[in-house]
Amino acid sequence: MNIYLEGRISGWKLHSLYDSLIEFPPEGVTFNYTESEMPSQDGSALRSINAFFSDIQPLKGVIGHFKPFLYYAYYKATHRAGRTPKTDMIYSSQHLIFDPVPWVVDLEFVTGLVGYGSLRTYKRIVERTLASKYCKRIMPWTDAAKETLRLGLDCRDFDEKIETVHLAVPPKKFVKRFEDENVRLLFVATGNKFNLRRSFELKGGREVLAAFADLRKRNPRVTLTIRSSVPTRYREFCLEEGIRVLPDVLTSEKLRQEFERADIFVFPGHQTPGSVILDAMSYELPVVATNIWGMSEMIIPEQNGFLTRPSRFAKYTDDKLVPLWGEPGFLKSIARVDQDMVRDIVEKVSYLVENPGERRRMGREGRKEIDIGKFSIVERNRKLLRIFKESMNS
Repeated sequence: MNIYLEGRISGWKLHSLYDSLIEFPPEGVTFNYTESEMPSQDGSALRSINAFFSDIQPLKGVIGHFKPFLYYAYYKATHRAGRTPKTDMIYSSQHLIFDPVPWVVDLEFVTGLVGYGSLRTYKRIVERTLASKYCKRIMPWTDAAKETLRLGLDCRDFDEKIETVHLAVPPKKFVKRFEDENVRLLFVATGNKFNLRRSFELKGGREVLAAFADLRKRNPRVTLTIRSSVPTRYREFCLEEGIRVLPDVLTSEKLRQEFERADIFVFPGHQTPGSVILDAMSYELPVVATNIWGMSEMIIPEQNGFLTRPSRFAKYTDDKLVPLWGEPGFLKSIARVDQDMVRDIVEKVSYLVENPGERRRMGREGRKEIDIGKFSIVERNRKLLRIFKESMNS
């Protein structure tokens, strides 16, 4: 079965979360993609439309209205050049397909289908396209994302097509070692080649620094490594506290080494959960993350980590449960660090630091979820192969 994997826009490099799909496809499935959409291994990335739009935030409301139209116009002008004639089906990354060919689509949440722009103006077009006989399956990454579809759209004509397909990462072949008395915390804002703007703040970097200052007072054996570009105003603090900062996107090999050396993964982010959480689990790390949106689908408290309280100052979603992390008002709201949230992070991390047996048990449980559980390649491929076969026969 030949399936064409199309990035969010023809010509864009595929997000790194599709690496495992290409490298470990379901049995009997071959994914095709154009040369320009191959996953990047050299750290380069196209300057995306989203990055451009983020530079002109005062116009965000107007841009959000027109962005879906611009995406559609660009798609129609360029996507045919990348289509292969032997493709049995299209697997679309977060965008609608308008050609009379079978297709399936995945999505982070509902507005991903309109380039993370305004859904209201294009709601009927989205509904009609998803109801089309050519759209075979709609695959949100989380159950929380599935809920945004049902709250944001009239799904009566395509509700049976909606099925959660969780993200997955490959299992890691290594033996976890505990070589000395230090307890190493790891914070990765992004390991992705696109290296999102403002990722340090959005992924909880400010809260990590505030928590670490307290943790070091309690236990000087605790160390912290940050894989992120750190804003200038925090660099002196990092230097004074002995925090190891890796500002550049790492090669996959170097990032692997950081995960293998770590003991606890700290991710008090303000965004939707991503594959970096699963990567940490695959390296047998207990995870401390914020209890927002779909994070509880990945982290089960006291089983493979802890969930901490969210910020009191941030409104994380709108009334349709769509995350607001790209909105100027939201970015402003998380600039004020919630000290109650920080204290909760300190409490949860301290427990893991002071209880090595529990820390290692939770790490093993997380790794099991990646090896054979809900977020395993085996489970994802089993579900995808069924979906592809059903789609081809319907």
